[in-house]
Amino acid sequence: MHRGVLAVLAGVLCVLLATQTSAATGRANCKGILPVEATSRTPQRDVSADDLASLRDLSSAAELPLETPFGVSPDGRSLAFVLYQGEPTDNQVCRALVVIPIARGGKPRVLDSGGDLILAPSIFRNLVQPSGPWATNTPHWSPDGRTIAYLKRIDGVTQVWLVPVKGGHSWPATRSPVDVEAVAWLAGGRELIFRSRPGRLSERQKLEQERLSGYRYDDRFVPGRSNEPLPTGNVPAEYSAIDVLSDGVRSALPSEIARLNAGIDHDFNPSARAISLRPEQPAEWPTTSRIWLIGGGQEPLRCSANACAGQYYRELVSFWWHAASQEVLILRREGPARSSTALYRWSSRTGRSIRILSSEDLIAGCRPLDEALVCVRETSTTPQHIIKIDIATGRIETLFDPNPEFRRLRKGKVTRLYWRNDLGLETFGDLVLPPGYKEGQKLPLIVVQYRSRGFLRGGVGDEYPIFPFAAHGHAVLSVERSPFYDEAGGKKWRSFEDAERAGNANWSDRWSSLSSVRNGVKLAIATGLIDPTRVGITGLSDGATTARFALINDPDLFAAASVSTCCADGDPLMIYGGPAIARERLEMGFPSVFADGATEAWAPISLRISAAKVRAPVLMQLADREFIGGLEAYTSLKEHDKPVDMYVFDDEYHMKWQPAHRLAIYNRNLDWFDFWFLGRRDLSSAKAEQYRIWDLLRERQRSP
Repeated sequence: MHRGVLAVLAGVLCVLLATQTSAATGRANCKGILPVEATSRTPQRDVSADDLASLRDLSSAAELPLETPFGVSPDGRSLAFVLYQGEPTDNQVCRALVVIPIARGGKPRVLDSGGDLILAPSIFRNLVQPSGPWATNTPHWSPDGRTIAYLKRIDGVTQVWLVPVKGGHSWPATRSPVDVEAVAWLAGGRELIFRSRPGRLSERQKLEQERLSGYRYDDRFVPGRSNEPLPTGNVPAEYSAIDVLSDGVRSALPSEIARLNAGIDHDFNPSARAISLRPEQPAEWPTTSRIWLIGGGQEPLRCSANACAGQYYRELVSFWWHAASQEVLILRREGPARSSTALYRWSSRTGRSIRILSSEDLIAGCRPLDEALVCVRETSTTPQHIIKIDIATGRIETLFDPNPEFRRLRKGKVTRLYWRNDLGLETFGDLVLPPGYKEGQKLPLIVVQYRSRGFLRGGVGDEYPIFPFAAHGHAVLSVERSPFYDEAGGKKWRSFEDAERAGNANWSDRWSSLSSVRNGVKLAIATGLIDPTRVGITGLSDGATTARFALINDPDLFAAASVSTCCADGDPLMIYGGPAIARERLEMGFPSVFADGATEAWAPISLRISAAKVRAPVLMQLADREFIGGLEAYTSLKEHDKPVDMYVFDDEYHMKWQPAHRLAIYNRNLDWFDFWFLGRRDLSSAKAEQYRIWDLLRERQRSP
């Protein structure tokens, strides 16, 4: 009975809301969101910045999530996901709900589109501080397979929207005054359970009252980000169930909350077996954890196989209980420098584990099917695409490639390199040469940090266009960050905090990271392909810290630099970061900025203090929420007559999200390194002022 009523209601609401929906979403149809298969007649050319800026993505390009972006239909035959595409021209990110048959040759269909980008609600130091990556927005199928629920943001609020699978207009199921964070169907298909935080309203009201009498400066402040207190992370979640027919809302039951938190829409069994990750030695760091099977009315079962143990995320990435085979599926990192992704099956009946897949590709966001895993995969030269892995054989089948056009573009040769840093810690990187490179040419080299797993797009934060750099005539070394200092020498610490303090003492972890980058550059130079006088470095966040540490402590290594964040040192960190981070960093062994000897203590990492040592020209492209932290470094470099240029991007976060900004950053980084390393400039009249300023910087650099 519920199925018929829901279908009728959908038709009525489609008529009533058709005009409202299209007006609210702005762009109801995303032109070009579904790809057109490239043909043999498509001319080959090099990868451009525009190509990267308009790629279609299955999740945030900033970082592939561990949670799955896929919703599987109740009959197991179809897959639903949200597809994204940046549109730099109008500075929008198109979002479209797509359904595709899992069977070979299935064609994708767009069921819904529009809405604003939903950013991940990151919480740092108990403060809500979005850092820029998109939230994973997993679609949820109704038990009868006729309707999909997913999150959509209109007019500044995220709601649950319902979409008929056979086509038609979508409509909002909730009218929450605050953002809905998660949703799931209840068993009957008439109700949805959703999570929100209505307490945000009272928190805002209290802030409005506090505004009138003045804000007390406390741990809620991060002056470099905002001039008022940030929302706190301790507002409790509330779980509600809504009847999609009557709009009636009630409080959710504990069993219903468990269903939502399990992320399962259909075939949910709260008494089924589950996986627990337990530390082997809780009183030491790094901690080795092991997979246990729990629940199901049985005694907990420890997986004794080597594949079931490792450091979470560094080694153990994802794992699933596969009820049909009574096995645990394990996705882990292993091999030299943990550069490979491996998939294992461990049998709870026999206790044996089998490796069914090993690859240098990046595989993430998997969702189990009856006999397979559906995952997101990236190769070094191929952006995100959907694959199906046969869990019996490890055979991989591509289900959907959002960017078939990219296969026809020239990327140049990619070679995986392995090396160790001065502490013996293993790492790896990818050396990318220009398409059509001719032997005998000495190439400039640009170091891009600090992840080199998967598609070589633009480094962490996606601001340094690797293949377009190569297309312009640069070699690129994409570097995976070396393991943190806590793993050096195989030593075990009593706690994470003890390990952090050791890594921060005398900047030990920074020296370790710098030696890793330096040794990678030396290995690239040893190929005979690189001009050692034209080596540049780039970076965001930890990568930017490594870059400025190198500019100060090994000033002859790099001849140009570009950073996306600046600067987590001295006053910018301990003052503009706010009281909470200052207290945390002092506890973690960072120097005080006011104690005797502070200048000497901070000098190895502070551009403000050590600007005189810097020899390379520095480009800064910073978010408006962070640029205050770079003002001391910028001003000090200017006063020391060092070549430095800085740009600030409006309404941006640690990782920038706006397509127009990303394309502008790509192009300016291309221009920057072309200017300093190749003596080349873009003759567009729109860039005349940029080059006038850079010419002055070059004259300043040449002056004694």
